[in-house]
Amino acid sequence: MIEEQQRHQYLDALGISSWLPRDVLPGAAPSADWIWDFSYPAPDIPFAEKGTPGTSVAEAKAALNVDPAAARASLTRSFGDAPKPEVKEALWKKDAPAEPQKPAAKPVLEPVADDTAHSDTDAQKPTKPQPRFKLALARYGRVLVVDSLPPQSLQDYSKQHDALAAAIVRSVSGAQVALQEKPSLLPWPAFASPTLPQGYDDALQTVQHKLDLLLEKGGVEAVLLLGESAAQMVLDRDEELSQLSGILFSLRADTKVLATHSLTEAMQVPGLKAEMWQQLQPLVKHLDNA
Repeated sequence: MIEEQQRHQYLDALGISSWLPRDVLPGAAPSADWIWDFSYPAPDIPFAEKGTPGTSVAEAKAALNVDPAAARASLTRSFGDAPKPEVKEALWKKDAPAEPQKPAAKPVLEPVADDTAHSDTDAQKPTKPQPRFKLALARYGRVLVVDSLPPQSLQDYSKQHDALAAAIVRSVSGAQVALQEKPSLLPWPAFASPTLPQGYDDALQTVQHKLDLLLEKGGVEAVLLLGESAAQMVLDRDEELSQLSGILFSLRADTKVLATHSLTEAMQVPGLKAEMWQQLQPLVKHLDNA
């Protein structure tokens, strides 16, 4: 996404207009996912630097919306709003490799004496490896943040994490928010003993239980998943973060959820906040209309 912004800056300086699709055309080859989130000129990032937390949502949205007439006059291309999340998810599913079809079972010619063969088959089913992650669950107003911390790091949810998360939620929701209570930390494996059950299913059940306890308190309209571990465990999906980010899912009837990069990545990788702000737009629109 950052490279595309730079490419369009070069083309703009040369007086060359660049065109990309605004909608899905029947029979056309599928476009890359980044096209639907792309916007030029690059939007202002409300949480990019210290001192910008007070930027209003209206100002941030104004930076994303380009007047078509002005765009045509200046020979630059504005791609407007991204398609609806369900359209984008449908496109992604269309591009995803199809699951291999299992060969049809051969007819049984003789009666099976016992169920031993079935038990052996079930025991040989592949199991997912034990996950390793550290999640921090923090409440900011009507948004619950689930951040993926480095599993091996001794640093937990620091003041820098708190400040950036508050700025992101403030930019998304338009409300002045602060951390409501001490974040809940969930490392996995949770115990040092190798005899305790700490596989994938156990981790998934633990994360879901912790999430349910926080949501039962009420008032949470959106859950922001930061990092791949948070996205995969909360959504119970195997896809990488690049395939899950920027899509608005329904966690409950009254709770939406969206995934993007972790706070640690945003603080360490230059330019990543611009991509995060693009991916957050479906959630910005949802909370603005809520």
